[in-house]
Amino acid sequence: MMIKIVTKIPKFDQFIKQKRALINARINAYRRSLCLRLASEDSAQITKPSDSEQVCLSLLVQGQTIARVILDIKQSLKIFEESATMPLVSCLMVTCGRFEMAKRSIHCFYKQTYPNKELVIIDNDETDILANWVKTLRDRRIVYLHLPKEKKVLGELRNLAVERANGAYMALWDDDDLSTPKRLAIQMAVIHSFQMDACFLQREQLWYPQERRFAISSRRLWENSLVCAKDKLPPYPILHKGEDTPVAEQVALQGSIALLDFPELYTYIFHNANTFDSKHFDGLLEAATEIYTQSNYDVRVKQLEAELEFDLSPWNTAQPSTEKTEHQPMIIASRGRRTDFPKILILTPVKDAERFLPSYFNLLRNLSYPHDCLSVAFLESDSVDNTHAWIQDKLPELQSEFSRAKLFKLDFNYHSDLPHWEPSQQFKRRSILAKSRNHLLSQALECEEWVLWIDADVLSWPDDVIEQLLDTQKDIVVPHCVTESGKTFDLNTFKLKQGAEKWDWSPYLLDGILQPPVGHGRFYLSELRDSECIQVDAVGGTMLLIRANLHREGLIFPPYSYKHFIETEGLAVMAKDMGYSCWGLPNLEIVHPLY
Repeated sequence: MMIKIVTKIPKFDQFIKQKRALINARINAYRRSLCLRLASEDSAQITKPSDSEQVCLSLLVQGQTIARVILDIKQSLKIFEESATMPLVSCLMVTCGRFEMAKRSIHCFYKQTYPNKELVIIDNDETDILANWVKTLRDRRIVYLHLPKEKKVLGELRNLAVERANGAYMALWDDDDLSTPKRLAIQMAVIHSFQMDACFLQREQLWYPQERRFAISSRRLWENSLVCAKDKLPPYPILHKGEDTPVAEQVALQGSIALLDFPELYTYIFHNANTFDSKHFDGLLEAATEIYTQSNYDVRVKQLEAELEFDLSPWNTAQPSTEKTEHQPMIIASRGRRTDFPKILILTPVKDAERFLPSYFNLLRNLSYPHDCLSVAFLESDSVDNTHAWIQDKLPELQSEFSRAKLFKLDFNYHSDLPHWEPSQQFKRRSILAKSRNHLLSQALECEEWVLWIDADVLSWPDDVIEQLLDTQKDIVVPHCVTESGKTFDLNTFKLKQGAEKWDWSPYLLDGILQPPVGHGRFYLSELRDSECIQVDAVGGTMLLIRANLHREGLIFPPYSYKHFIETEGLAVMAKDMGYSCWGLPNLEIVHPLY
């Protein structure tokens, strides 16, 4: 198995290089006409539409981020509309017994500004209510199939919709959600401009009418927003629910996709009859990047009505509270307002990280935690690029913004051409990383109460991530590090399956540390989303918050095999031996590139 993977790497690298060259060519070709610029050129890192409708766009090939750009939507639409190519897009709706919601979704289809479209409806209801209503429309753009007596599962019904579709592109069109009029046009413009296979939204709007809750979701790949070339869309698995996730992952990992941060295009609605229950939606709201409350909730719903040109009052039945409450801001990041702000030291070991540093520094600057309570320190080791000089040049800016900022250097003379996940390299690579962490800690820690470890290549996190970590009141806690497709990235954070501690793990020992197959005896945070905060047996270091006194008591990152674990996983085992527990937050997501 390992040999096969290694032999495929050159062809894979060649494919990635070719695709990267093609994308860069498209970027250069459209750079002036689309008012396009690389995300790294923009110090503000635009992540949501401004008045000029500029949005952040990530371009991925087989799970690898090739480019991140800031796109002017108006210019992109103008160029796309002037092109001769407007392929037919088939919007795929599966529905059963939700007549009013289906009508609302059909209204969204009619309001789409994209001209060349059709709506494929697979109706699994036993009644003829929707069938009779569709007949009155007399619209050839609607392909309607009624299956009242065939008890097919959702995966089968989606496959039927694809079979009946005539378009070159497929767009998911759930019967209970809302798409604003420009959704198809914008996603198709992105696909056309960069010659991608598919386009997903990175964030969506979340609406829970019964509880008067409205939010902007966390950043991930949202399956229900898919627009994809038909010949790149794999069959849906025959599942009752969750059938869209493996399809989205396959599209992302096997082809080229655009991940568009434009949440206003799509509204995901919870109505107590969704495929997933309220716990699932509560978890999405907990992880939201923005929350609208009280009068701001009413304003946002009215804005949505205006965009859709549709009366939403039949669904917005919950009444506002008449109790007097303290005014809440429109965007609520943390669950509550903190009254104490303990001093925190942010530590980041770096090696060949120059390309990630502009984005990383912007993320640090955007942290909502008071900057006079934050100190930052870096340890640079063995870089062959300009990492040390880049940080050294920016150090005065950091020192003026944060309480302290320091840069240290220690080389280990370690270089390898093998992938970072190569088993034969794990002990040496992670041993050196553990030594880097311990050295940086010993040099930088002063009077701080907490130490926050962050990797420089993390792409995004909520601005209030520190507050959310502190709110757990745990001594050691990690967020959920995911890829841009929403899949768990940091597999060093895990919880052992029941009884797994008694298994025979000796077949998976290599160089004194455990390296079992992925998922063997372990649950990752993606499988634990039903819990807001859960005790784990090991932690990763992409982002890791530790009470500083634990380090002062002797907690380190073992650079050796500690009970068959090393580095961050070894730290978790050592912490347990010292009487401390480690915790994970499955629904607090930070995003890491997949490579």
